[in-house]
Amino acid sequence: MIIQEKTIDAVMEEIAGNEEYSESIRTNFNTVQEDFLAYLEREVYSLISDPEKDLLLFILYAIQECILKDKGSVEAIELHSYFDVEEAMWKMYEEKIKSPFSERVTPFFERIDEEEALAFIEDLLVEAGQVEDEDLVIDPAGRDVIWNVCAAFVEQLTAA
Repeated sequence: MIIQEKTIDAVMEEIAGNEEYSESIRTNFNTVQEDFLAYLEREVYSLISDPEKDLLLFILYAIQECILKDKGSVEAIELHSYFDVEEAMWKMYEEKIKSPFSERVTPFFERIDEEEALAFIEDLLVEAGQVEDEDLVIDPAGRDVIWNVCAAFVEQLTAA
């Protein structure tokens, strides 16, 4: 399955202009991905700041909604498979840890056939890293966590 750029654009436009839509996306994610959300709460949230947590969830909500729009349904993440994929993502990422962010993510584009979804995530993380509001700062370590969690999420949901 390939997430289309037009779907990402439509979802982002709808999120920006419709609070009810945004709330329905959150509710749907929390229902479908209940176990995955529990994993995030247990293992990931302690590694990132509140603004980073908000960005992570925003990306996950949007990606799931894009898949739902393009595919018509979304499966719950199977955690054991997800853990294997996320571990592989971290290994791939750490191989280029001394490189700039854009070079660290390049292998993901080669592995995961979801260029638009990965570009969407990358763009949001780069933009977030450039925000000057101290309350919204995304630091490099938080960016790394968000990237790897989201890339593994994309791979798992689009492979299903």
